[in-house]
Amino acid sequence: MKANLDANNGLVFSQAVLLALVHAGLRRDDAYQIVQRAALTAGTDGRPFREVLEQELGENPVDDAALDSAFDLARSIEHRDRVFAELDRLTGSLDAQPS
Repeated sequence: MKANLDANNGLVFSQAVLLALVHAGLRRDDAYQIVQRAALTAGTDGRPFREVLEQELGENPVDDAALDSAFDLARSIEHRDRVFAELDRLTGSLDAQPS
């Protein structure tokens, strides 16, 4: 799983980045455009999304702590055990039903 996440150069964090930019005071449309440009460039050029994003941001007021949080894998997967437990529960209830 980690190899797959690393292979996308951080693009998986784009939604969290968008929210961080909005919370930092950017208009949602502006934040969306910045994230889209950075994601396209990162994907096309094979560069890290965060590196491209920081260039796109230029003088926009986003502190490093907000970006660190948006790019924090542990934050992104903190509920995985609960999600998989719920999936197992739902799958089990489907298996118990007659077909």
